[in-house]
Amino acid sequence: MTQGLMAGWVYHQAAHGQPLAGQTVIAESNDPSVATVDPAEQQTGADGKAAFTLTAVAAGSGGITLKA
Repeated sequence: MTQGLMAGWVYHQAAHGQPLAGQTVIAESNDPSVATVDPAEQQTGADGKAAFTLTAVAAGSGGITLKA
């Protein structure tokens, strides 16, 4: 991973494919010295999406975990 920003989103849907609004999505970096994620918690909108910003703060390998 190199330094920089990346915007991304998560789409939360029901088993039948309909978006789930108002669901909490928690985002965590497994190594904040390499990569961070903001915000740490976000609610899904009417479209079932929650947006996050990923920031690479140093060269290395790291992962982001998203939980709903």
